[in-house]
Amino acid sequence: MSTLTKLVFSILPPIPSERVEVYPGDNVAIMKATNVFQGPFSIDNYVFMMPCLETIPFTIDNKVFNVHPNMILPVEPGWLMQTPENRDVQAYVVIVIKKDFFKNICQTIYGRANVTFARDKYIAGEGILRLINLFMLECKSLQPGCELIMESLSIQLAVSILRSMNENMLIDLNGQICNEGDCISKAINFLIENYDKEYSFEEIARIANFSPYHFIRRFKAETGKTPYEYLVDIKIKKAKELLRTNKFTITEVSLLSGFNSLNHFSTTFKKKHGISPNDYRKGLVW
Repeated sequence: MSTLTKLVFSILPPIPSERVEVYPGDNVAIMKATNVFQGPFSIDNYVFMMPCLETIPFTIDNKVFNVHPNMILPVEPGWLMQTPENRDVQAYVVIVIKKDFFKNICQTIYGRANVTFARDKYIAGEGILRLINLFMLECKSLQPGCELIMESLSIQLAVSILRSMNENMLIDLNGQICNEGDCISKAINFLIENYDKEYSFEEIARIANFSPYHFIRRFKAETGKTPYEYLVDIKIKKAKELLRTNKFTITEVSLLSGFNSLNHFSTTFKKKHGISPNDYRKGLVW
């Protein structure tokens, strides 16, 4: 039995072996049980409750959730959980994920480890159900390399749970909804307000609460451009505004619009519009 599973069973009352199936891994443990306990219990890891065949009421910090079959109720480390009474049920699955393991995955995906869940129940997609079954099958198989496959499945399961709860369900430590579109809007506003300053895209990713890789991927999905392409467009737009005033030299325009050299500005402008900045100014009707 893994350390994670031992920890869970040290908190629960004795469970008859015929009432529970245990599938232990190093970072994820899955239990399939036919008995619920009144509690209350509190576990210092992430727990996800999923009834299989009937609706089961769970109470999290004094709020009751009637969780229907194939829906997931997330329980964060330290949250107090219980049920109205000890009773037999048809079946439910408990997924326990090590806190540090889950936080590391959150850090990789979102650029921050301190992700919490809104207290509600959510639909478990077919992908999550498939991964649960694969995890249990691999655990029982005891074939060579099963630990590696279970570790891979553990990562996939954690990521799939996060994905399924991504829309309007992940909230930050201030209690604000972390909608990906809102996060990208933050980044866009930053680019607009700071187009003429020096900063790295890692800094923008942090502002948007994403890892650099996820930030670039999500930014392009939202805007159709990479962050760099979007920033260049902002600079060129500003340059055109300055050129229209006819108050600044081409060199001054290049610097005021955030380019670090006249050559870079002229090359980029011509690539975008097919003419030089000077020819663009000459072609304006005053």
